[in-house]
Amino acid sequence: MAGKRTTRTREPTAPEALLPPKAELERLKLSPEVAWYLVSRGIPLPDCPPRWKTPEPRTAKGARFDPERVDRVLRALRHLQHTKGSQFAGRPLVPDPWQVAYVIAPVFGWVREVRPGVWARIITNLYVDIPRRNGKTTLSGGLAMYLTCADGEEGAEVYALAAGKDQARKTFDPVKAIAEKSPSVGPNVKCLADKIVHKRSGSFFQVVSSVADLMHGANVHGAVIDELHVHKSPDLVEAVETGTGSRLQPLVVIITTADDGRMDTVYARKRKYIEQLARRVIRDESTYGVIWCADADDDPFAEATWKKANPGYGISPTREYLERAARKAKNSPADLAAFLRLHLGIRTKQ
Repeated sequence: MAGKRTTRTREPTAPEALLPPKAELERLKLSPEVAWYLVSRGIPLPDCPPRWKTPEPRTAKGARFDPERVDRVLRALRHLQHTKGSQFAGRPLVPDPWQVAYVIAPVFGWVREVRPGVWARIITNLYVDIPRRNGKTTLSGGLAMYLTCADGEEGAEVYALAAGKDQARKTFDPVKAIAEKSPSVGPNVKCLADKIVHKRSGSFFQVVSSVADLMHGANVHGAVIDELHVHKSPDLVEAVETGTGSRLQPLVVIITTADDGRMDTVYARKRKYIEQLARRVIRDESTYGVIWCADADDDPFAEATWKKANPGYGISPTREYLERAARKAKNSPADLAAFLRLHLGIRTKQ
C-alpha cells in the first residue's frame, strides 16, 4: 500500500539558490518545501496567492515533506483526460501551477511516520473555496479518481456528497465521463449508474445525497463535497467525516464557491474555521484550507480584482468571460450580487 511504504524524503537543498527571497515566498504564501518542489520539477511559481491560507503542518511532530508522493499524484492525474471544451478535450489532466502549489503539494506532500516503517498523510481535511470557472470540478474529479484508483488503498470507499439528486448528477457525471474516456483508466474501472469501481482493488467512487444512502457504517477512505453552500444540513458532511476513523490516511475534500452570507450554516461554520486557522487563532494540523476572494472594498470591475480572486484567470476563467459578466453586473443589482459572490468570492446577498 502506498501509505505503508517507507518514505524516502529528499531535503530541499539542491535548487535552494534558485528560490525567491523569504519575503517573496511570504507574499506568495508558499512554504520553502513547496517552493523547492516546484523549482526542482520545473513548475513555475504561481503569482496568485489565496486570500486565506492555513498553515502547512511543517511543525507537526515527525513531519516531513515527501516529493515522491506529490510526483505520484501528478503522474496519476496525467492518465486522466479532459472531456469538455475544444481547448482542452482529449488532453491529459495536467494541473495548473497554482493547483500544485496551493492544493496538491501541501496536502499530499506532508507525511509522518505513524508506526515503524508506516508513513501517512498528515492532512485529512482539505477545504478549497474558489470562484466559478477555475477548474473546480476537474480538480475535485481528479482527486476523487486518485483516491479511488491510485492511492494504494485496498477496498477504498470514496464518496461524492451531494445536497440532492440534481446536484448528485452534476457532481458525479463529469467524473464518470473522465473515467470512461481516458484510455489508460477506462479498462481498469467499471462505470455504473452512480458508482465507479476499480476492478483490481475493489475500491469504488460513489455519489450519495442523503445520510440514509451513505449509511453510518461506511468505511470512508475519501470524500469529495462539491458546493458546500447548498447543503442545508450538516448531517451528511458530519456522517462522512466521522466515518474515516479506521483508515490510515483518509482525505475529505471540500471544494466550493462562496455562499450569500447566511449565518449558522454548515458552510458558514467551515469557512469561519478555516479563517481562524489562517489567522493562527486556533491550530489543527489535520486541516488545510485555501480561500480565493476579493476584499469588500476592492473595485469589482477592475482587472486586478479579477486576478486577485481567480487563480486561473486568463485561462479559465478567461478575461472575455469576466468582462461579459461584469457588464451585466453594472446594469442590475441582482446580477451584481451574483457577480460578487460567484466570480469574486465575496459573500453577499442580493
